[in-house]
Amino acid sequence: MTRTFPVSGRFSEEQAKAYRAVYQAQEDIFATIRAGATMPDLQRAAENSLRKAGYLDKFIHGFGHFVGLDVHDAGDYLGPLPAGAVITVEPGVYLPERGFGVRIEDEVLVTESGYRLLTKGFPRKLEDVERWVQEARR
Repeated sequence: MTRTFPVSGRFSEEQAKAYRAVYQAQEDIFATIRAGATMPDLQRAAENSLRKAGYLDKFIHGFGHFVGLDVHDAGDYLGPLPAGAVITVEPGVYLPERGFGVRIEDEVLVTESGYRLLTKGFPRKLEDVERWVQEARR
């Protein structure tokens, strides 16, 4: 699990725009996950979402990977996802020229009809992340 959070307690306007784009990309990937989908299907969902938001050129890695006995486990990256597979969903955009990047990573269990989120308990939505940081700073 990975989160990007604002040390100051608030994302700048530019950071918030990037965060919302990555959050939406993750939501679009989640909507695509189910047994029978492929990793390339999920990658396309991420790319399409980030293209719409204007960040595709800042998305420099894959959307995720299999998790098993190893954190980056072997798996069939081209074939259909089986129910019971565990994968990461971790889109990110990186703007080194602006001094920041955003990644939101969660682990999911693939089911016949979708997925089950395994990394609950830490906020994902921008406003919830800001609130968490502000409360932690008190």
